[in-house]
Amino acid sequence: MLELIISDPKYIKPIKTDLEKHGLFAKPIYRDPTLPNKSVIRTTIHDSVDDANFQIISQYSSNFEIRDYYLNDNSTDVSKSPIINFTENFLSTENYKNLLTRNGLSITKLIEQLPIRYTIYPPLLLFNNSHQKSFLFDDWQLLFKQKIENVTNNTTVQDEYFQELLRILFPQLTHVAINKPIIESDVMRRPFNIQPLYGELISKDLQLLDNDQLWDHPTSHDFENTLWCHTIQNGIHQYWAPIFTMFSRGNIKEKKRILDSYPEIEGNDVVDLYSGIGYFTLSYLQRKARNVFCFELNPWSVEGLKRGAIRNKFPWVSTRQLQALNTQTCYIYNMNNEASIEIIRELFPTNKRQELKLRHINLGLLPSSKQGWKLAIELFNWQQGCRTTTLHIHENVSTAALQDGTFVEGTIDQLRSIDTNHEYTPVHVEKIKTFAPDVWHVCFDVNVTK
Repeated sequence: MLELIISDPKYIKPIKTDLEKHGLFAKPIYRDPTLPNKSVIRTTIHDSVDDANFQIISQYSSNFEIRDYYLNDNSTDVSKSPIINFTENFLSTENYKNLLTRNGLSITKLIEQLPIRYTIYPPLLLFNNSHQKSFLFDDWQLLFKQKIENVTNNTTVQDEYFQELLRILFPQLTHVAINKPIIESDVMRRPFNIQPLYGELISKDLQLLDNDQLWDHPTSHDFENTLWCHTIQNGIHQYWAPIFTMFSRGNIKEKKRILDSYPEIEGNDVVDLYSGIGYFTLSYLQRKARNVFCFELNPWSVEGLKRGAIRNKFPWVSTRQLQALNTQTCYIYNMNNEASIEIIRELFPTNKRQELKLRHINLGLLPSSKQGWKLAIELFNWQQGCRTTTLHIHENVSTAALQDGTFVEGTIDQLRSIDTNHEYTPVHVEKIKTFAPDVWHVCFDVNVTK
């Protein structure tokens, strides 16, 4: 669930009032000693893509930061979890009491290990995995393998448990899986560790393990035989295949900032060097950018971006031929962003450089987008339609480096070392979400001026 970190006390009351009106306020408002001079409002907006609830407070989004929280193991509130209540009732029937006794299992221990943090990505219920609470622990795995008595179709406890869980608590969902952290060294940010618990995330006829063809060169048949999730954020439809592509709910605040803060996007061009499924691409298009040029390595993310563009009625092409300049177009390229210079030069050769009005360049890669900084400056040098271009640099940054200014100073110095012929002006550092203790995912806006 979400906590709101607020610096200006005047926003505490209106935010609290709006949350209370919709039953989304969780007591108390408190001070975190690691966040001097800030207040924390705890909400019951779940750790999910719950756009309707987040929109209730989105008008204040520039006045708070967000972070996740969860109830600790010793919290008395934990007993209120509907998942715990369901599980206790499910295991308390006579048949299950006997089954637990025969296998040396206890309801108490199973409840202690029961994960209660989850994310809803329709049609998928995605449980968090931790070292303290997991369905992968031995006791749960032993229970799940048991067959249901008096059932002739070899139904396992695992199938019956999740079937009933969905029927009673999540009737709008059809699949369940466990989420694990993304491998940081994977530049395509793929969810290798997701594990299905109920329902197929990918058709059985598609071989997943050690299948480079499926990961790197999927076919239309592969796309159609894979589960796709869908959500709406800020009125924008987004799609992704959870077994092949990650989704970050926490970016909703940054997407809203794009929509609200940059009127000059309209009618100008944007390059998104790490477009993914269109986290920010679709927001630039919604903000009426003229052309958005997207570069993404993961073909599954590219397919998600295409589906999002179609659903949101944004025209898209993958051609290396320039379309009508004054007709909005999303150019989608499934390739390394190092090819961006070559492609932009093909679309806008020397005699047409003045027609490229590159007003924003998005660098949305974590933990660092430094690989793209030189490319961004080269793109800026080539275009001649805008005197100033704003770089949106996404990075994971320590709290200390944010507070003492070394992050901003160091970034500007590194940009200047790439090309000393421009003026680099710090505009804003937006804290998007906490990534780890004392580490923030931020977006640093820098104006580059010829």
